[in-house]
Amino acid sequence: MTDQIPDSCTFDGRRWEIVSCDGNHCECIPTNDELGIKTVASHTANWAGRINHFLVLGHQLYLAKIEVTLDTEQDTEPLERFRREVVTRYEPMQCFDAEGEREVINEYRSDYIFFDDVAIPFTGTLHLSGPYIEDWDIPEIALEHEPEAEVISLHFSDGELIEPDVLEFDSLRPNASTFDSLWDYCTSNHRLVPLPPQWTELFKMLHNTQQKASGGWEPPLPLILAAWHHSMPIEKELRFKEHLKWAEEQGQLDEIEMFLRSLTEDQWCHFGDA
Repeated sequence: MTDQIPDSCTFDGRRWEIVSCDGNHCECIPTNDELGIKTVASHTANWAGRINHFLVLGHQLYLAKIEVTLDTEQDTEPLERFRREVVTRYEPMQCFDAEGEREVINEYRSDYIFFDDVAIPFTGTLHLSGPYIEDWDIPEIALEHEPEAEVISLHFSDGELIEPDVLEFDSLRPNASTFDSLWDYCTSNHRLVPLPPQWTELFKMLHNTQQKASGGWEPPLPLILAAWHHSMPIEKELRFKEHLKWAEEQGQLDEIEMFLRSLTEDQWCHFGDA
């Protein structure tokens, strides 16, 4: 199953990703029915059609806003009980299909519902990872230098903050990259393999590669240079998959996924290009 977009929590002036939580969170977060809204899945990474954004202020936990994809019945209606903000974004992208390569403008819409009085009577612990980064808000070149993640735990009793603890990140992160989720990303949008310069860079990142006495390499080298022009798309894909499997064996999937997600669409070879 595709990893879901995480909820967030703003604490100490910073926005954090909610990695996991222990306690009665399922019982105390208002449901769509209680809020009087109907949401629909926007994409496979948000089946609920809803992302919760919490806030700790004055030692109290609040539901500050939710990002939603509303059912068409409510899409154009005003919401009487809450403030609502609609954000429309436009992003130029390269499209590769049977008609060839062309530039298209993708439109994205986000609806935010703001709450003024929704305190959350949560008892338990929130495990947070920061910083929470939205790609849209960060210059693309800066995504190559993401800061190291920090993790803290916030302990609550009936919605009141008790004590934050700084913890080790790796021990708390249950949603670390898996091979299947990474492969889903690498094959979406008709992606085949990274272009030769990026594929070479990825190979250099792999740990414990070695040249065999026969002259070959383990794992085998990327299909670039002359091999790029004399190999079939399926051969490129299988070689690339072999490199990702190697990264999984070396415990590098998080690092490799960060690199691959930083690539722009024109740094990928797509089916139909090769």
